[in-house]
Amino acid sequence: MRFPRLPAFAALTVTALLLASCDPHRNSTTPPTTTDPAATAPAAPVAGQSTEMDRLPAALGASQQVVMTMLDPQSSDFDPDLKVLLGLVGGAQSLGPMGLGQGAQSVGRAVLGAFGVKVPVALRAQALTPVMETPLPTGTLTLTVSGEVTQSPEPTTGLVIDNRQTGVKLSVDWRQGGAQTVWLEQESAYGLSRTELPTRAAASMTRAGKLVAEVQQSMTPGSCLSTGGPDAVTLAGWAGRETNAPVAAHLAYAWGAGGVQTSGDVTYRTRSRTASAAFNLNVAGTTTGRCDPASFSFTPAQADLSAQLSVPGHEFQAKGYLRDLKNVVISHSELHSAQPFKSVSGRLNASLTHQGKAALTAFGELANGNANPLPGDQVKVQYVQNGQLVTTSLEALLMH
Repeated sequence: MRFPRLPAFAALTVTALLLASCDPHRNSTTPPTTTDPAATAPAAPVAGQSTEMDRLPAALGASQQVVMTMLDPQSSDFDPDLKVLLGLVGGAQSLGPMGLGQGAQSVGRAVLGAFGVKVPVALRAQALTPVMETPLPTGTLTLTVSGEVTQSPEPTTGLVIDNRQTGVKLSVDWRQGGAQTVWLEQESAYGLSRTELPTRAAASMTRAGKLVAEVQQSMTPGSCLSTGGPDAVTLAGWAGRETNAPVAAHLAYAWGAGGVQTSGDVTYRTRSRTASAAFNLNVAGTTTGRCDPASFSFTPAQADLSAQLSVPGHEFQAKGYLRDLKNVVISHSELHSAQPFKSVSGRLNASLTHQGKAALTAFGELANGNANPLPGDQVKVQYVQNGQLVTTSLEALLMH
């Protein structure tokens, strides 16, 4: 979006003045120090206010039931734009499994089926050979008003499905901005299979020329895509309408030299209700041998986790922090040892809240302080049960 130069200049000027007014050297103050959230023990649950431990599963089940009622397209509260969209593509169930493991051609066939178009021979996977390649589906398929299917090889970098009976058009650009595709190679009982994947793609759906759904994807394949997965992936999409979309979701994942970061959020709206969920995980550590499953090893040093779930009538929030982790190695040999976490040390700070009140907390040193091989005897865990605050240890819960 472009702004006139004068307002932009004025905005920059105001910003500069505000920053200058906050200059610590001008007002003889020092910037506030950043406090590690893991250092402060979480507030303990309160009897009579916090949800009791044995009621948490029922509360979670009730929130899931609320979501199920919100997802019912027969409900009068179901978003009308989303209902129309589902009807146009044959409903959510007609899409079938569209996971990456099914291959790009399966996605193409599922999309075509949702549009009521039989799969042409040109879009089927190649015959079974020692090396089977599954390229991304390309070209244009048109379902005419009379029910005839026509096919064109253009575009060679994307897929267009034009259903003129419903006025719906799906356009996919597998090479957005000139980006290259990559091949995911996997060994199977039939030989080597290669599946083409986009590194930057975009998909949009229109109805009578109006945009009703959109997805953006990017991937950094890295040097060991087929064995260790991609270095980074981002996804963002919405459906129904662009403003206050009934469905909107984002996902980000990255595995770099400093560790693993992943986050995501989804929002779902009906006529009168909204449900949302989000998570963020950041694990700092050292990775070796990521391209070779036999020698892969990840040594975490600390971790931060947050997750939220909000549905009508229920609010959940979870936070977890691990600090100064030592003697934890995630590898094939270590995880299959008799006592993989016997010598673990570090600090744990975790909490779960329901309806804004602490329901479960854990805080303390992970190092084993007794003869039992399980860690966590020094981690204090608190929750409410039978109207009383219960204080125990992580070790005791693991042994329960």
